Amino acid sequence: MIRASAEISSGNFSPDIGPISRDDIGQLQKKFLKMTGALKEREERQRAESEICLFQSEKQASVGKLAAGVAHEINNPLTAVLTFTHLILRRKDLPDEVRSDLETIAEQTERVRKIVKSLLDFSRQTEIRPERINLNRLIQKSVRLMENQALIFFRTGPASHPKASI
Repeated sequence: MIRASAEISSGNFSPDIGPISRDDIGQLQKKFLKMTGALKEREERQRAESEICLFQSEKQASVGKLAAGVAHEINNPLTAVLTFTHLILRRKDLPDEVRSDLETIAEQTERVRKIVKSLLDFSRQTEIRPERINLNRLIQKSVRLMENQALIFFRTGPASHPKASI
Protein backbone atom coordinates (compact mmCIF):
# COMPACT_ATOMS: atom_id res chain seq x y z
CA MET A 1 0.00 0.00 0.00
CA ILE A 2 2.94 2.33 0.70
CA ARG A 3 4.37 1.64 -2.78
CA ALA A 4 0.90 2.17 -4.34
CA SER A 5 0.57 5.52 -2.49
CA ALA A 6 3.92 6.62 -3.93
CA GLU A 7 2.73 5.63 -7.44
CA ILE A 8 -0.44 7.70 -7.02
CA SER A 9 1.57 10.75 -5.97
CA SER A 10 3.60 10.27 -9.18
CA GLY A 11 0.43 10.35 -11.28
CA ASN A 12 -0.32 6.63 -11.68
CA PHE A 13 -3.95 6.30 -10.60
CA SER A 14 -4.08 2.54 -11.28
CA PRO A 15 -1.37 1.10 -9.02
CA ASP A 16 -1.14 -2.63 -8.45
CA ILE A 17 -2.16 -3.35 -4.86
CA GLY A 18 -2.15 -7.13 -5.23
CA PRO A 19 -5.03 -9.42 -4.39
CA ILE A 20 -7.67 -8.05 -2.02
CA SER A 21 -7.52 -9.88 1.31
CA ARG A 22 -10.59 -10.78 3.41
CA ASP A 23 -9.55 -9.02 6.62
CA ASP A 24 -9.22 -5.39 7.75
CA ILE A 25 -6.40 -4.85 5.23
CA GLY A 26 -8.86 -5.90 2.51
CA GLN A 27 -11.27 -3.19 3.67
CA LEU A 28 -8.40 -0.70 3.49
CA GLN A 29 -7.52 -1.93 -0.02
CA LYS A 30 -11.12 -1.47 -1.19
CA LYS A 31 -11.27 2.06 0.22
CA PHE A 32 -7.89 2.75 -1.34
CA LEU A 33 -9.15 1.61 -4.77
CA LYS A 34 -12.27 3.74 -4.38
CA MET A 35 -10.09 6.74 -3.52
CA THR A 36 -7.81 6.16 -6.52
CA GLY A 37 -10.87 5.89 -8.78
CA ALA A 38 -12.20 9.21 -7.48
CA LEU A 39 -8.78 10.83 -7.95
CA LYS A 40 -8.56 9.48 -11.50
CA GLU A 41 -12.04 10.82 -12.35
CA ARG A 42 -11.17 14.24 -10.91
CA GLU A 43 -7.90 14.33 -12.85
CA GLU A 44 -9.67 13.42 -16.11
CA ARG A 45 -12.40 16.02 -15.50
CA GLN A 46 -9.80 18.73 -14.84
CA ARG A 47 -7.85 17.73 -17.94
CA ALA A 48 -11.02 17.89 -20.07
CA GLU A 49 -11.91 21.32 -18.64
CA SER A 50 -8.38 22.56 -19.32
CA GLU A 51 -8.56 21.32 -22.92
CA ILE A 52 -11.88 23.10 -23.40
CA CYS A 53 -10.43 26.33 -21.99
CA LEU A 54 -7.38 26.03 -24.21
CA PHE A 55 -9.56 25.41 -27.27
CA GLN A 56 -11.71 28.45 -26.42
CA SER A 57 -8.62 30.61 -25.97
CA GLU A 58 -7.22 29.50 -29.31
CA LYS A 59 -10.57 30.15 -30.96
CA GLN A 60 -10.75 33.64 -29.47
CA ALA A 61 -7.22 34.36 -30.65
CA SER A 62 -8.16 33.26 -34.18
CA VAL A 63 -11.29 35.41 -34.19
CA GLY A 64 -9.21 38.33 -32.92
CA LYS A 65 -6.66 37.91 -35.72
CA LEU A 66 -9.46 37.69 -38.28
CA ALA A 67 -11.13 40.81 -36.88
CA ALA A 68 -7.84 42.71 -36.99
CA GLY A 69 -7.24 41.68 -40.61
CA VAL A 70 -10.76 42.61 -41.70
CA ALA A 71 -10.55 45.93 -39.86
CA HIS A 72 -7.25 46.76 -41.55
CA GLU A 73 -8.59 45.90 -45.01
CA ILE A 74 -11.73 48.00 -44.49
CA ASN A 75 -9.88 50.94 -43.01
CA ASN A 76 -7.79 51.63 -46.11
CA PRO A 77 -10.68 52.27 -48.54
CA LEU A 78 -12.60 54.10 -45.81
CA THR A 79 -9.77 56.56 -45.45
CA ALA A 80 -9.84 57.24 -49.18
CA VAL A 81 -13.63 57.75 -49.22
CA LEU A 82 -13.48 60.09 -46.25
CA THR A 83 -10.53 62.07 -47.62
CA PHE A 84 -12.11 62.60 -51.03
CA THR A 85 -15.47 63.47 -49.49
CA HIS A 86 -13.86 66.18 -47.34
CA LEU A 87 -11.90 67.48 -50.33
CA ILE A 88 -15.09 67.83 -52.36
CA LEU A 89 -16.88 69.45 -49.41
CA ARG A 90 -14.27 72.25 -49.47
CA ARG A 91 -15.64 73.41 -52.80
CA LYS A 92 -17.77 76.56 -52.54
CA ASP A 93 -19.85 75.92 -55.67
CA LEU A 94 -21.70 72.82 -54.44
CA PRO A 95 -25.50 72.87 -54.43
CA ASP A 96 -27.00 72.48 -50.94
CA GLU A 97 -28.51 69.07 -51.77
CA VAL A 98 -25.15 67.71 -52.94
CA ARG A 99 -23.40 69.18 -49.89
CA SER A 100 -25.96 67.54 -47.62
CA ASP A 101 -25.48 64.18 -49.36
CA LEU A 102 -21.69 64.47 -49.05
CA GLU A 103 -22.00 65.31 -45.36
CA THR A 104 -24.14 62.19 -44.95
CA ILE A 105 -21.44 60.17 -46.72
CA ALA A 106 -18.79 61.63 -44.40
CA GLU A 107 -20.91 60.93 -41.28
CA GLN A 108 -21.67 57.36 -42.28
CA THR A 109 -18.04 56.73 -43.23
CA GLU A 110 -17.06 57.93 -39.76
CA ARG A 111 -19.68 55.57 -38.34
CA VAL A 112 -18.14 52.65 -40.22
CA ARG A 113 -14.72 53.77 -39.02
CA LYS A 114 -15.98 53.53 -35.41
CA ILE A 115 -17.29 50.03 -36.13
CA VAL A 116 -13.88 49.09 -37.51
CA LYS A 117 -12.25 50.54 -34.40
CA SER A 118 -14.58 48.38 -32.30
CA LEU A 119 -13.41 45.35 -34.29
CA LEU A 120 -9.81 46.27 -33.60
CA ASP A 121 -10.57 46.83 -29.92
CA PHE A 122 -12.22 43.41 -29.82
CA SER A 123 -9.22 41.79 -31.49
CA ARG A 124 -6.94 43.40 -28.92
CA GLN A 125 -9.35 42.56 -26.07
CA THR A 126 -9.36 46.17 -24.89
CA GLU A 127 -11.84 47.44 -22.36
CA ILE A 128 -15.20 48.47 -23.80
CA ARG A 129 -16.25 52.01 -22.91
CA PRO A 130 -19.98 52.61 -23.29
CA GLU A 131 -20.91 56.12 -24.33
CA ARG A 132 -24.10 58.13 -24.30
CA ILE A 133 -25.78 58.92 -27.58
CA ASN A 134 -28.46 61.39 -28.55
CA LEU A 135 -31.23 59.02 -29.62
CA ASN A 136 -33.20 61.76 -31.39
CA ARG A 137 -30.19 62.71 -33.49
CA LEU A 138 -29.55 59.04 -34.35
CA ILE A 139 -33.17 58.60 -35.46
CA GLN A 140 -33.03 61.80 -37.53
CA LYS A 141 -29.88 60.56 -39.29
CA SER A 142 -31.51 57.20 -39.94
CA VAL A 143 -34.60 58.88 -41.39
CA ARG A 144 -32.40 61.00 -43.69
CA LEU A 145 -30.62 57.85 -44.91
CA MET A 146 -33.94 56.13 -45.57
CA GLU A 147 -35.24 59.21 -47.40
CA ASN A 148 -32.18 59.17 -49.64
CA GLN A 149 -32.64 55.48 -50.36
CA ALA A 150 -36.33 56.05 -51.11
CA LEU A 151 -35.48 58.90 -53.52
CA ILE A 152 -32.99 56.72 -55.35
CA PHE A 153 -35.51 53.88 -55.46
CA PHE A 154 -38.27 56.04 -56.93
CA ARG A 155 -35.91 57.77 -59.43
CA THR A 156 -34.60 54.49 -60.85
CA GLY A 157 -37.73 52.40 -60.40
CA PRO A 158 -38.36 49.13 -58.57
CA ALA A 159 -37.14 46.95 -61.46
CA SER A 160 -33.53 47.98 -60.83
CA HIS A 161 -33.70 46.95 -57.17
CA PRO A 162 -33.79 43.16 -56.64
CA LYS A 163 -34.80 43.56 -52.98
CA ALA A 164 -37.74 45.81 -53.85
CA SER A 165 -40.12 42.86 -54.07
CA ILE A 166 -39.32 41.73 -50.52
